[in-house]
Amino acid sequence: MPAPLSVTRIYVESLRLWRAHFLRLTILAAFLEVPILLGELGLHLGTGLTIDSRRSITTNTVALPLAIYGSLSHHFLSGLLEKLVGAERHGHPNPTLREILRELPWWRLLGADLLMTVLVVVGLVAFVIPGLLVATWLTPLLVIVNLERKSVRESMKRSYELVRGHFWRVFIVGILALLVVQVAVELFSAVAHWFGDGRALTILAHAVPATLLMPMAALPIVVLTFDLVALMKSRRTSPSSSAAPDTTGPAGGAGSPARDVGSS
Repeated sequence: MPAPLSVTRIYVESLRLWRAHFLRLTILAAFLEVPILLGELGLHLGTGLTIDSRRSITTNTVALPLAIYGSLSHHFLSGLLEKLVGAERHGHPNPTLREILRELPWWRLLGADLLMTVLVVVGLVAFVIPGLLVATWLTPLLVIVNLERKSVRESMKRSYELVRGHFWRVFIVGILALLVVQVAVELFSAVAHWFGDGRALTILAHAVPATLLMPMAALPIVVLTFDLVALMKSRRTSPSSSAAPDTTGPAGGAGSPARDVGSS
Protein backbone atom coordinates (compact mmCIF):
# COMPACT_ATOMS: atom_id res chain seq x y z
CA MET A 1 0.00 0.00 0.00
CA PRO A 2 1.54 3.38 -1.03
CA ALA A 3 2.26 5.95 1.65
CA PRO A 4 -0.19 8.89 1.91
CA LEU A 5 0.60 11.80 -0.36
CA SER A 6 3.15 14.00 1.41
CA VAL A 7 4.42 17.34 0.12
CA THR A 8 7.55 17.04 2.27
CA ARG A 9 8.41 13.57 1.01
CA ILE A 10 7.86 14.65 -2.61
CA TYR A 11 10.41 17.45 -2.24
CA VAL A 12 12.90 15.25 -0.39
CA GLU A 13 12.77 12.69 -3.20
CA SER A 14 12.98 15.42 -5.84
CA LEU A 15 16.09 16.88 -4.22
CA ARG A 16 17.67 13.42 -4.05
CA LEU A 17 16.98 12.80 -7.75
CA TRP A 18 18.31 16.23 -8.69
CA ARG A 19 21.58 15.61 -6.87
CA ALA A 20 21.93 12.04 -8.18
CA HIS A 21 21.37 13.03 -11.82
CA PHE A 22 22.58 16.62 -11.75
CA LEU A 23 24.65 16.55 -14.96
CA ARG A 24 22.03 14.79 -17.05
CA LEU A 25 19.23 17.01 -15.76
CA THR A 26 21.28 20.14 -16.40
CA ILE A 27 21.91 19.04 -19.99
CA LEU A 28 18.19 18.48 -20.53
CA ALA A 29 17.39 21.88 -19.02
CA ALA A 30 20.07 23.56 -21.15
CA PHE A 31 18.58 21.88 -24.23
CA LEU A 32 15.39 23.85 -23.53
CA GLU A 33 16.87 27.04 -22.07
CA VAL A 34 19.66 27.79 -24.58
CA PRO A 35 17.28 28.95 -27.36
CA ILE A 36 15.89 31.58 -24.96
CA LEU A 37 19.41 32.71 -24.02
CA LEU A 38 20.56 32.93 -27.63
CA GLY A 39 17.37 34.70 -28.65
CA GLU A 40 17.66 37.35 -25.94
CA LEU A 41 21.39 37.88 -26.52
CA GLY A 42 20.88 38.08 -30.28
CA LEU A 43 18.02 40.53 -29.84
CA HIS A 44 20.10 42.76 -27.60
CA LEU A 45 23.50 42.55 -29.29
CA GLY A 46 22.14 42.62 -32.83
CA THR A 47 19.51 45.34 -32.54
CA GLY A 48 20.14 47.00 -29.20
CA LEU A 49 16.60 46.17 -28.13
CA THR A 50 15.83 44.81 -24.69
CA ILE A 51 12.86 42.70 -23.72
CA ASP A 52 10.94 45.28 -21.77
CA SER A 53 7.17 45.51 -22.12
CA ARG A 54 7.29 49.24 -21.41
CA ARG A 55 9.46 50.11 -24.42
CA SER A 56 7.60 49.59 -27.69
CA ILE A 57 5.25 47.44 -29.70
CA THR A 58 8.21 46.25 -31.78
CA THR A 59 10.03 45.02 -28.71
CA ASN A 60 6.92 43.26 -27.45
CA THR A 61 6.35 41.61 -30.83
CA VAL A 62 9.88 40.24 -30.91
CA ALA A 63 9.83 39.20 -27.26
CA LEU A 64 6.45 37.46 -27.29
CA PRO A 65 7.67 34.25 -29.00
CA LEU A 66 10.51 34.00 -26.47
CA ALA A 67 8.10 34.48 -23.57
CA ILE A 68 5.75 31.80 -24.93
CA TYR A 69 8.64 29.41 -25.54
CA GLY A 70 9.91 30.02 -22.01
CA SER A 71 6.56 29.08 -20.53
CA LEU A 72 6.27 25.97 -22.69
CA SER A 73 9.82 24.77 -22.01
CA HIS A 74 9.33 24.71 -18.24
CA HIS A 75 6.21 22.58 -18.61
CA PHE A 76 7.84 20.41 -21.27
CA LEU A 77 10.67 19.38 -18.98
CA SER A 78 8.19 17.52 -16.77
CA GLY A 79 7.39 15.25 -19.70
CA LEU A 80 11.08 14.74 -20.42
CA LEU A 81 11.87 13.75 -16.84
CA GLU A 82 9.15 11.08 -16.66
CA LYS A 83 11.49 8.54 -18.29
CA LEU A 84 14.25 9.19 -15.78
CA VAL A 85 12.04 9.08 -12.69
CA GLY A 86 10.15 6.06 -14.00
CA ALA A 87 13.37 4.08 -14.44
CA GLU A 88 14.47 5.05 -10.94
CA ARG A 89 11.12 4.04 -9.42
CA HIS A 90 10.95 0.64 -11.11
CA GLY A 91 14.61 -0.29 -10.80
CA HIS A 92 15.28 -0.16 -14.54
CA PRO A 93 18.57 1.03 -16.07
CA ASN A 94 18.67 4.79 -16.48
CA PRO A 95 17.79 5.77 -20.06
CA THR A 96 20.38 7.64 -22.09
CA LEU A 97 19.70 11.18 -23.28
CA ARG A 98 19.38 9.80 -26.81
CA GLU A 99 16.73 7.31 -25.68
CA ILE A 100 14.80 9.97 -23.78
CA LEU A 101 14.74 12.36 -26.74
CA ARG A 102 14.03 9.64 -29.33
CA GLU A 103 11.10 7.99 -27.55
CA LEU A 104 9.17 11.10 -26.49
CA PRO A 105 5.73 11.72 -28.05
CA TRP A 106 6.90 15.17 -29.11
CA TRP A 107 3.80 16.40 -30.96
CA ARG A 108 1.41 15.13 -28.31
CA LEU A 109 3.45 16.78 -25.57
CA LEU A 110 3.57 20.02 -27.53
CA GLY A 111 -0.18 19.96 -28.16
CA ALA A 112 -0.95 19.23 -24.50
CA ASP A 113 1.43 21.96 -23.36
CA LEU A 114 -0.05 24.57 -25.69
CA LEU A 115 -3.61 23.68 -24.73
CA MET A 116 -2.79 23.74 -21.03
CA THR A 117 -1.07 27.12 -21.33
CA VAL A 118 -4.02 28.64 -23.23
CA LEU A 119 -6.57 27.31 -20.72
CA VAL A 120 -4.58 28.56 -17.73
CA VAL A 121 -4.01 32.01 -19.26
CA VAL A 122 -7.69 32.37 -20.18
CA GLY A 123 -8.64 31.22 -16.69
CA LEU A 124 -6.28 33.71 -15.05
CA VAL A 125 -7.73 36.52 -17.15
CA ALA A 126 -11.21 35.40 -16.07
CA PHE A 127 -10.91 36.47 -12.42
CA VAL A 128 -7.72 34.47 -11.63
CA ILE A 129 -9.41 31.66 -9.67
CA PRO A 130 -10.46 29.64 -12.76
CA GLY A 131 -6.86 29.74 -13.98
CA LEU A 132 -5.55 28.43 -10.66
CA LEU A 133 -8.14 25.64 -10.71
CA VAL A 134 -7.24 24.60 -14.25
CA ALA A 135 -3.50 24.79 -13.52
CA THR A 136 -3.93 22.53 -10.50
CA TRP A 137 -6.20 19.98 -12.19
CA LEU A 138 -3.79 19.75 -15.13
CA THR A 139 -0.57 19.68 -13.10
CA PRO A 140 0.16 15.99 -13.97
CA LEU A 141 -0.91 16.37 -17.61
CA LEU A 142 2.43 16.30 -19.43
CA VAL A 143 3.81 13.51 -17.28
CA ILE A 144 0.67 11.46 -18.00
CA VAL A 145 0.96 12.12 -21.75
CA ASN A 146 4.46 10.63 -21.72
CA LEU A 147 3.73 7.91 -19.16
CA GLU A 148 0.52 6.45 -20.58
CA ARG A 149 0.77 7.57 -24.24
CA LYS A 150 -2.93 8.40 -24.48
CA SER A 151 -4.51 11.20 -26.48
CA VAL A 152 -4.40 14.73 -25.12
CA ARG A 153 -8.10 14.64 -24.33
CA GLU A 154 -7.85 11.33 -22.46
CA SER A 155 -4.75 12.54 -20.63
CA MET A 156 -6.58 15.69 -19.47
CA LYS A 157 -9.41 13.56 -18.11
CA ARG A 158 -6.90 11.26 -16.42
CA SER A 159 -5.09 14.25 -14.91
CA TYR A 160 -8.30 15.53 -13.36
CA GLU A 161 -9.13 12.07 -11.98
CA LEU A 162 -5.70 11.81 -10.35
CA VAL A 163 -5.88 15.26 -8.73
CA ARG A 164 -9.42 14.81 -7.49
CA GLY A 165 -9.30 14.20 -3.74
CA HIS A 166 -5.78 15.70 -3.45
CA PHE A 167 -6.42 19.21 -4.77
CA TRP A 168 -4.68 21.21 -2.02
CA ARG A 169 -1.56 19.05 -1.91
CA VAL A 170 -1.23 19.24 -5.69
CA PHE A 171 -1.77 23.00 -5.57
CA ILE A 172 0.94 23.42 -2.93
CA VAL A 173 3.44 21.23 -4.81
CA GLY A 174 2.84 23.17 -8.02
CA ILE A 175 3.10 26.60 -6.41
CA LEU A 176 6.23 25.73 -4.43
CA ALA A 177 7.87 24.25 -7.51
CA LEU A 178 7.54 27.61 -9.26
CA LEU A 179 8.13 29.97 -6.35
CA VAL A 180 11.24 28.35 -4.87
CA VAL A 181 13.09 28.32 -8.18
CA GLN A 182 11.89 31.79 -9.19
CA VAL A 183 12.98 33.34 -5.89
CA ALA A 184 16.41 31.68 -6.17
CA VAL A 185 16.85 32.96 -9.74
CA GLU A 186 15.86 36.49 -8.77
CA LEU A 187 18.26 36.48 -5.80
CA PHE A 188 21.11 35.35 -8.05
CA SER A 189 20.24 38.09 -10.55
CA ALA A 190 20.19 40.70 -7.78
CA VAL A 191 23.66 39.65 -6.62
CA ALA A 192 24.93 39.81 -10.22
CA HIS A 193 23.78 43.45 -10.44
CA TRP A 194 26.38 44.34 -7.82
CA PHE A 195 29.08 43.52 -10.39
CA GLY A 196 27.53 45.44 -13.27
CA ASP A 197 24.29 46.44 -14.92
CA GLY A 198 24.94 45.55 -18.54
CA ARG A 199 22.06 43.90 -20.40
CA ALA A 200 24.17 40.90 -21.47
CA LEU A 201 25.21 40.30 -17.86
CA THR A 202 21.59 40.55 -16.75
CA ILE A 203 20.52 37.95 -19.31
CA LEU A 204 23.30 35.56 -18.31
CA ALA A 205 22.64 36.11 -14.60
CA HIS A 206 19.08 34.95 -15.18
CA ALA A 207 19.76 32.14 -17.67
CA VAL A 208 22.49 30.32 -15.73
CA PRO A 209 20.59 29.75 -12.46
CA ALA A 210 17.37 29.14 -14.40
CA THR A 211 19.07 26.32 -16.30
CA LEU A 212 20.63 24.80 -13.17
CA LEU A 213 17.42 25.00 -11.14
CA MET A 214 14.82 24.27 -13.82
CA PRO A 215 14.84 20.52 -13.00
CA MET A 216 13.87 21.34 -9.40
CA ALA A 217 10.75 23.04 -10.74
CA ALA A 218 9.84 19.97 -12.81
CA LEU A 219 10.92 17.04 -10.62
CA PRO A 220 8.30 17.58 -7.88
CA ILE A 221 5.56 17.46 -10.53
CA VAL A 222 6.91 14.17 -11.89
CA VAL A 223 7.30 12.59 -8.44
CA LEU A 224 3.83 13.85 -7.50
CA THR A 225 2.30 12.27 -10.60
CA PHE A 226 3.87 8.88 -9.91
CA ASP A 227 2.55 9.06 -6.34
CA LEU A 228 -0.94 9.95 -7.55
CA VAL A 229 -0.95 7.04 -10.01
CA ALA A 230 0.18 4.64 -7.27
CA LEU A 231 -2.51 5.90 -4.91
CA MET A 232 -5.25 5.50 -7.51
CA LYS A 233 -4.13 1.93 -8.27
CA SER A 234 -4.17 1.20 -4.56
CA ARG A 235 -7.71 2.55 -4.17
CA ARG A 236 -8.96 0.46 -7.08
CA THR A 237 -7.54 -2.75 -5.62
CA SER A 238 -8.71 -1.98 -2.07
CA PRO A 239 -12.44 -1.18 -1.81
CA SER A 240 -12.16 -0.24 1.86
CA SER A 241 -9.50 2.38 1.16
CA SER A 242 -11.52 3.96 -1.65
CA ALA A 243 -14.34 4.65 0.78
CA ALA A 244 -12.12 6.34 3.35
CA PRO A 245 -12.19 10.15 3.27
CA ASP A 246 -9.03 12.22 2.94
CA THR A 247 -8.45 13.58 6.44
CA THR A 248 -4.86 14.71 6.20
CA GLY A 249 -3.58 18.23 5.86
CA PRO A 250 -1.60 19.62 2.91
CA ALA A 251 1.74 18.22 4.09
CA GLY A 252 0.45 14.76 4.90
CA GLY A 253 -0.14 15.29 8.61
CA ALA A 254 -3.30 14.76 10.59
CA GLY A 255 -6.02 17.33 10.40
CA SER A 256 -9.71 17.89 10.05
CA PRO A 257 -11.48 16.79 6.84
CA ALA A 258 -11.42 19.48 4.18
CA ARG A 259 -13.68 20.01 1.19
CA ASP A 260 -11.88 19.22 -2.05
CA VAL A 261 -12.13 22.19 -4.37
CA GLY A 262 -11.16 20.04 -7.34
CA SER A 263 -14.12 17.67 -6.98
CA SER A 264 -16.84 20.30 -6.87
